[in-house]
Amino acid sequence: MVGLSVGSAVGQSSIADEVSSLVPKPKQEFYPTIDEEYVQMEPQTKIDILVATPERLMDHINMTNGFSLEHLQYLVIDETDRMGCGACI
Repeated sequence: MVGLSVGSAVGQSSIADEVSSLVPKPKQEFYPTIDEEYVQMEPQTKIDILVATPERLMDHINMTNGFSLEHLQYLVIDETDRMGCGACI
């Protein structure tokens, strides 16, 4: 196992289902700091490889709290539906 995390945002499932797989919630809501104060952890994307349609990618960038391309290593843009091959796959 290489340890890469793969996600998809191609419109095959609802946005809510994609959000739960792309932006997992932290295991704990609050974490202690060195000063013994607690900070709230925000959800964030840690996907290495993302397969997405252009429209769905823009939806997540604009509307999904915590969605980021910061950790992304590879982005695969899926435009098969634009080529008229939606049933080919």
